[in-house]
Amino acid sequence: MDSVVETLKKRPWLERNYYCNYLAQSSFYTFYSIRMLAMAIANTSTDQKEYFRRSLEHFKEENGHDSIAIMDLKSLGEDIKNYSEKGMTRALWEPQFYKLQKNNTALLGYILALEYLPVKCFGWLDKTLSEKYGRLCSKFVHVHAEEDPDHVEKCLEQINQLSEFEKIEIFKNYEQTCSSFKYFLLDLEIN
Repeated sequence: MDSVVETLKKRPWLERNYYCNYLAQSSFYTFYSIRMLAMAIANTSTDQKEYFRRSLEHFKEENGHDSIAIMDLKSLGEDIKNYSEKGMTRALWEPQFYKLQKNNTALLGYILALEYLPVKCFGWLDKTLSEKYGRLCSKFVHVHAEEDPDHVEKCLEQINQLSEFEKIEIFKNYEQTCSSFKYFLLDLEIN
């Protein structure tokens, strides 16, 4: 995670094109993230009652986050239709659907990585973006900076209730997601 945090902090957030591309690509992967969560919920077994309950709660919390990124883009005078989804964006979310077919709790590795990152550095990023672009253009990062500490705790609680096998798969997915997100951030600079 430290490598991802370092990469995130070194990105050119004050360059409008980079930030707009971040918002557009974030709207693409968050669109699928909520669908992954729905798939994980649908595939719970009867002995996964707590995982089912918390996943439903998390679904409600995350639903619509892709729209927040799109609204930030609009506030910057941009239209999501002018952006196409990049290969690294797909590389971030597509493997999750495969993992969900094998083990629905493996998604917690993806969730933990994407919830923990804002805890580590979105406070700084929120302040930077708000000062540069205004609060109306930085709600996506702000929402994650303000809400995610609680999400991390809840995700860790879910993980602690699972079997050792599930924890191993979650950790593998956490590492994969961290690595993918690092390259996702780097790829945003390439037009």
